[in-house]
Amino acid sequence: MLRRFLHSLYKATPLQSAEQIQQEKEVIVVPSQLLIDNAVIDQIISDTSIEILPLLIDSYLEESHARLEVINKALDEEDYQTLEFETHTLAGTSLAIGVAALGKMAKSVEQSCLQQDYSEASKNGALLKDLAIQSQQALQSLKESL
Repeated sequence: MLRRFLHSLYKATPLQSAEQIQQEKEVIVVPSQLLIDNAVIDQIISDTSIEILPLLIDSYLEESHARLEVINKALDEEDYQTLEFETHTLAGTSLAIGVAALGKMAKSVEQSCLQQDYSEASKNGALLKDLAIQSQQALQSLKESL
C-alpha cells in the first residue's frame, strides 16, 4: 500500500525496485530528485535570498530531528494524539521548506490518526524515520552545494 501511495505521488518516477522493500522491515527508497521540491526552494530564494536559505535549512534540520524523536516516542507509547499533532507540524514545516516526500508521508500519518486508523498510522509512522534521514541528507547536500 505504501509503495502505491508513493508511486501515485511520483507517477513519472517509479520506486527503484520491488526488492527495495525488505521482508523484515519496510524501507522507503525515494529517488533523491523527488525528496526536495526545487520549485519550493526557488520560491524561498525569490522571497528571501540565497544567503538566507542555509539558515532556514539548518533551522529545519534541527527542528525536524527533535520532532522525529517525539514522533518515535509517541509511536512506541501508542500516543496517537501526540503522533497526530507532531506529524501535522512536521508535514507543514517539511512542505514549507520543500521536503516534499516527507511532508506528504507525515500528512498521511496525521490523516490516519484523524480517521482513527491506528494500525496504518503506526505502520507509516515507523517508515518516517528512514524517509526523514534520506530527506535530511538531501537537504544537507543542497545546502552544501549553495
